[in-house]
Amino acid sequence: MKSGIFIETRDLNDCLSDSKIRIIDFQSPRKYLKGHIPGAVFLSPESLHNGEIPDGFPFSFEKEKAIFSLLGIHKETRVIG
Repeated sequence: MKSGIFIETRDLNDCLSDSKIRIIDFQSPRKYLKGHIPGAVFLSPESLHNGEIPDGFPFSFEKEKAIFSLLGIHKETRVIG
């Protein structure tokens, strides 16, 4: 797998068993529960800014760190969304 920002859909299957990769699903909760990529974690975009559209950067570093930590995302994790 290449280490660039984007990957091809066909390469995603190779990522599913990699513990250093976390796939985030931004669908609605209903769609996520109906079906998602194996191992993907759900994250509502609204949870990042408490339902308000903020000015500038959407959330503080501490809030970002706490949310991503709960999802198993750390400095070494490659995120696919």
